[in-house]
Amino acid sequence: MKEFKFTDTDRQLIKELLTNRPSKIWHDYYRYVFDYGNYSIQLICEIGEADSQNDSDEAIYARVEKIEKKFESLKQADLIGENLKISKVYIARTKLYFTDHVDFRKNKIKARKHFNKLRETLTGKKDVIDDLISGTTGGHEEINCHPNYKICLSVIMPVIRSHCNG
Repeated sequence: MKEFKFTDTDRQLIKELLTNRPSKIWHDYYRYVFDYGNYSIQLICEIGEADSQNDSDEAIYARVEKIEKKFESLKQADLIGENLKISKVYIARTKLYFTDHVDFRKNKIKARKHFNKLRETLTGKKDVIDDLISGTTGGHEEINCHPNYKICLSVIMPVIRSHCNG
């Protein structure tokens, strides 16, 4: 099982955000850019292999990188602010786990469709996504929580032990 953790270098760059005020903070589709003029610190969303039975599942994690050149903003980048002081940085570590795929019974599929129709009737709105999902024949759950949370441990620990050969 792959773990995505910040390195000491990453932590040092994150601390730099607290001590040095960036001239601009930008956001585009996949990253935050803390612009210091002649260099930038970027928090970039990356896609990694998920701990899953499904080869298509992905885990998203953050990578911190210092770019030693002037940042050129792209047209789609949004300027968050200028000369903003960063007073706190929160690092959240979570466990993402995908349960086994389950094929739904016919009565569960029918119940989901009826529930969706009832919701449509009560709200007066048709939700195309809910309509599509109510007709699915199977699926799996994605559990995302703190790695030491009791419920997570009760579900995850047997899986972790099997991955660690212990």
